Amino acid sequence: MFRLVYYVSRKAAKIPLHIRNRLLHDDGTSRQLQGSVYDQGIQGVLGQRKYMRLCEDQRLTLATIFYCQEELHGIRLALESSRQYLNPNHDRNERKKRLINHDYLLLLIRSGEGEAFHIKAEKVAGVDEDFNQQGIHITVLPEGLNDKELKRCCLHRIDCNIYVALEDILATLKKESPTYDVVHNNCWDYARRTTKSLLNDCLNLLGARHSQFMYSPGEYSRLHGELESLENNLAKKHTANTFQRMWTFVKTKFQ
Repeated sequence: MFRLVYYVSRKAAKIPLHIRNRLLHDDGTSRQLQGSVYDQGIQGVLGQRKYMRLCEDQRLTLATIFYCQEELHGIRLALESSRQYLNPNHDRNERKKRLINHDYLLLLIRSGEGEAFHIKAEKVAGVDEDFNQQGIHITVLPEGLNDKELKRCCLHRIDCNIYVALEDILATLKKESPTYDVVHNNCWDYARRTTKSLLNDCLNLLGARHSQFMYSPGEYSRLHGELESLENNLAKKHTANTFQRMWTFVKTKFQ
């Protein structure tokens, strides 16, 4: 049921985006932005020596997939003045989950030596008003995020704890087309499809290594369940988050 809710809600949310798209383009065609993949200088951030060490690390682990959300940039800018008027203490720098959000992934990676860092992966229409650098952006966060920041942005988490080569992880994050289409191929589609690809990678590795007793038999069933129920979980948690935001707003107004 919730899988149906997920797809219906996504289709409904794309209607105003489609209308906006038609208003902006006289021919009524969908605006496709031929993007690229930007890895934000991963080797430069980590350092060449460290990057090579991680690539050769056979115990490097994809620990957790955090499916994250924050309010769409355009909507946040449009509503910022109203929020400031209604609440003088409003924090302009907050990045909270709202009704219509920008979806992205945060991957928690652990080296064989226990060193942890995050990789952020997202698809964007551009980094500025001129739509520059549209496509897939992959960023390494060497310091990671703290628990408070993760709680704020995370909609759904999947604990994997599977040995995966760093180059394979990066290849999967780059697998989707970098072309950005606000209606048919946006950040929501990228985050969902890439999560599924990562889970399929983990399942393939589990299947290949099961005979070597590296993982318990239950791990395959657990991750397969995560794959099959992804849309259900996203819909349930997004619905719960929406009602929570509405309830918080109502309580604030009537206190």
